Amino acid sequence: MIYVIATTVLNEGCREKFIELTKANLVTVRAEKGCIFYGLNEDCATDLPSVKKPDTLTFVECWEDLDALK
Repeated sequence: MIYVIATTVLNEGCREKFIELTKANLVTVRAEKGCIFYGLNEDCATDLPSVKKPDTLTFVECWEDLDALK
């Protein structure tokens, strides 16, 4: 399996539209041959010592192999 973790930092004011467009595309990517998992994640508030970054989103992907990722 191949895992991909990709972080994107959005321009201020673009977050909601980016999430809307990305969610619309999730089904398409997940249907690709070899896709095991493809998801969009965002920071959440916790009591852990970290800083929430509302304009930073992270994609987590899992593919069967390198050919599937390509």
